[in-house]
Amino acid sequence: MNEEISISHPHLEETITVNNEVVSILRVENPLQFYKFAMDIKNQLEGRSGEFCFSMNDQIVAFEKVGDLVCDFFNLEINDKRVINLLHKKLEKISVTTGNERLFNELNSRVSNFLYDLFFRADLNLVFNELQVADVLKISSVKFEENYESLLEKIVVYINVITQLKNCKMMVFINLKSVLSDEELKKLYYHCNLVKVGLLLLESSKIRSLLSNERAIIITDDLCEIVENFT
Repeated sequence: MNEEISISHPHLEETITVNNEVVSILRVENPLQFYKFAMDIKNQLEGRSGEFCFSMNDQIVAFEKVGDLVCDFFNLEINDKRVINLLHKKLEKISVTTGNERLFNELNSRVSNFLYDLFFRADLNLVFNELQVADVLKISSVKFEENYESLLEKIVVYINVITQLKNCKMMVFINLKSVLSDEELKKLYYHCNLVKVGLLLLESSKIRSLLSNERAIIITDDLCEIVENFT
C-alpha cells in the first residue's frame, strides 16, 4: 500500500481515505453540491483555497503537491502547457546532473559560430543571448508522443506521466464511470495499484453497481449521506 491520504470536508460526515488498494467514490446526486465539490478540487489543484482538507501521516498537505485532477475526458491533453512545463523542468534538471554540459557547450559554440557568420555576411552589428537548456527544449518542441488506441490507454499514459513528473500520490477523476466499462475500470484499478496511485472518483449519478474494490460515500439529492461497501 502507498501512503494513505485522508480527505475531509465540512459537508461530509465520513472521512474519505485514498490509497492504491481500494478505490474511493464520492457520488453526489445533488447537482449544486456536485458542482461545488468539483470546483473546490479544481481550485485547489490550481493553488487556490478550498474546503477539502488533504492530509498524509497526520500532516496537512496541498492537493496540488500530491494529487491531480481529470475532469474532461474529451479534451484530455497530455501535452498541455502545465504538463509540458513539468516535463521541461525535469529534463533541465537531468541535463545538469548527468554530465551533459560538454555536449551543450559544443552546441552553444556551433550556434554562436553560425550566428557570427550570419552577422558578418549581413554586415550588421548584432548581439544575441547564448542558448539555455530551456531554450533548446522549447525551440525543439519537446513533447510526449501521442498515439492511443483507446481512452483507457490514454488515461493510463496520463497517469504514468503525472506520477513521474510530480510524484503524484492520488488522482481524482470526475464521472470516470460514465466513460469506461467495468472491464476497463478493473484494468485501470490494477494499473494504479501497481504504480501505487490512489484513486478518488467524483461521480454525479449512479451508473452501475460497485465493483469489489470500490467503496462509496453517497450524497443524495436531499443531502443525506450514505456509505456503501465499507465493511
